[in-house]
Amino acid sequence: MGHAYEGVCADVIARYHRAYGREVFFLTGADEHGQKISDTAAAQGIRPIELCDRAVAGFRALNAKLGVSNDFYVRTTSPAHKAACQALWRRAVESGDVYLGSYEGWYNVREETFVTETEAQASEYKDPVSGVPLQKMQESSYMFKMAKYHEQVEAHIRSHPEFIQPESRRNEILDRLKEPLRDLSVSRATFTWGIPVPGDEKHVMYVWFDALTNYLSGIEYGSGGKDGFWPCDVHLIGKDIIWFHCIIWPALLLSLGIPLPRCVLAHGFVHGSDGRKMSKSLGNVVDPLDVLTRHSVDVFRFFLVRDAPFGGDLTFSEDALVLRQNAELADNYGNLVQRATVLCKKDCGGVVPAAEADAVVDLSALREAVEAEMQRFAIDQALYLVLRALDVANKYVTDAAPWKLPAGDPKRRVVVRTLLEVIYACTHFLAPVLVDAAQRVWEKLGTPPVPIWRLRPTLSNLVPGTPVAASASKDDVLFAKGETEGARARLEEEAAKKRAAKEAQAARAAAEQAAAARAAAGGGGGVAEELHKLDLRVGRVLKVERHSEADSLYVEEVDLGEPTGPRRVVSGLVKYMTAEALLGRRVVLLANTKPSKLKGVESQAMLLCAFAADGSAVELVEPPPAAPLGERVVFDGHDAPPEKQLNPRKKLWDRLQPEMNTAPDGTARFQQLPFSTPHGPCKCASIAGGAIK
Repeated sequence: MGHAYEGVCADVIARYHRAYGREVFFLTGADEHGQKISDTAAAQGIRPIELCDRAVAGFRALNAKLGVSNDFYVRTTSPAHKAACQALWRRAVESGDVYLGSYEGWYNVREETFVTETEAQASEYKDPVSGVPLQKMQESSYMFKMAKYHEQVEAHIRSHPEFIQPESRRNEILDRLKEPLRDLSVSRATFTWGIPVPGDEKHVMYVWFDALTNYLSGIEYGSGGKDGFWPCDVHLIGKDIIWFHCIIWPALLLSLGIPLPRCVLAHGFVHGSDGRKMSKSLGNVVDPLDVLTRHSVDVFRFFLVRDAPFGGDLTFSEDALVLRQNAELADNYGNLVQRATVLCKKDCGGVVPAAEADAVVDLSALREAVEAEMQRFAIDQALYLVLRALDVANKYVTDAAPWKLPAGDPKRRVVVRTLLEVIYACTHFLAPVLVDAAQRVWEKLGTPPVPIWRLRPTLSNLVPGTPVAASASKDDVLFAKGETEGARARLEEEAAKKRAAKEAQAARAAAEQAAAARAAAGGGGGVAEELHKLDLRVGRVLKVERHSEADSLYVEEVDLGEPTGPRRVVSGLVKYMTAEALLGRRVVLLANTKPSKLKGVESQAMLLCAFAADGSAVELVEPPPAAPLGERVVFDGHDAPPEKQLNPRKKLWDRLQPEMNTAPDGTARFQQLPFSTPHGPCKCASIAGGAIK
């Protein structure tokens, strides 16, 4: 599933830039050397190349099934790649950065990585994932002078904030760079499955020297033909291999005098529906080929890139997939296509009418906004913008109700032209994800796509008189609705299990955290002494509307169990979550803020959310399921009665908020003190190390 996720994400990025009108070279491939491959093949009684051939065939078949449109598939066992690696090795030797020495230390075979004594001791000298013992190595080895490039690599990362994305991964690398880099062992002499070191074939190259070189060998760097694609715009990788791409690779390139890539983009893991990383031992592994026997490729691709902010982990659930398919593809996009083509046949003789379209969607603004999101790789947000435009078009036709107008009324033709134009334009932005559906839509409209930059913002991209194909029957729809019976209940049950497990873990840690915090603070002091003045309460969102004067604001009604009825709360969550996602949610509110008007609407409390450190996600702080509405949320040792109303001049919240954070398990905290109720701690769904605001 991880291979499918990475392949689809990379493909969507490549297809978008092609659709915009840019020249793209999309490279993927297989890293085939190393001790892990050698050992696995030996255990199966086959040659390493046979194992690699089998795996590569499977990966390429899956890519084809998923519609992955790579321009080249590089294999590190190819003669061309071998020649490229050996040429780069010679350049590194000529630069004086490779020398023959020896390496003594620990090695993790599964990850093909060297492990420091400190790291080995912390993991009890085992692979943290598999539990397999680390190997103790002592052998002759060629060494690369990586320590020499510490300052240059760190300076590049600091002066190019876009180099490592998301920001959480950048911070992780900078934190590791607080320790000095060591020279790197770049050869092995204890096995032979690798690329021979030039001039000393007793050694084979370290697998990561070999593997990273594929970015250059795949474009035949130095031959001139594709050199224009380097430095590349983005390396798309898993978050578990950022060290190799963000430290080792830049150091090697600096040694070779080759420009560094512009960006290393790290994606998260795909978890099972139980929220845990997929593992055979846990029984939560999902085979993408199995999923594709029940769902279309388009729907599968859409879910992978839509359901989680890119860079975060994705929880894969077929129930969630079906619910999203129905809401956003069938009821929104597919429904609009159906309505437009049927109305066109009925009111316009099945051709694009010559009427001028209404400006229901600002195409210029949409194009600019989608481009901005795609430039920062926020695929989910780019899709949200397009789906919102389709929502607007669906509301437009419902409000216009052309079927109620007299036959021959010119407005009927205006509505049809408007819908067809919006569908045509929006399909350009959806096509990188919904490859098959987009092609069907363009065929229905009788008009092929144009580069996105050429779309006319006046909604006049279709030629009047062009035949439009309506659906042949009610069953001839762009996206059929999936079966949802029990789906929402199953998702809620699974979510409850995950919350219970996290709460149990948090409860065990909470006492230790609180004790440590009290000890560190010497029993209290400072701003923490005023924590009790906050009146934090449990609530439920009853109603959500868009602010009439501010597109970025919601106006919510939140029930705190008060006899006076629900409170009105104004929040800036529009760009982070839909109204539907907010409706009905249990929340934590700061209930004793002084009411204040935001764009003319009085807000009577403040809703608390967790913000990811890299800005990639925002999640509600949620109370435990059993906590009743109105229950107070307190901090251990700080449960004195709150102030009736906070004095805004004293800025108490502003002074306390910088210490509000989320623990590794998502527990909301002040310093180390959890947000607590008698029924357990308050938490967000998944954000660790975030800020509470």
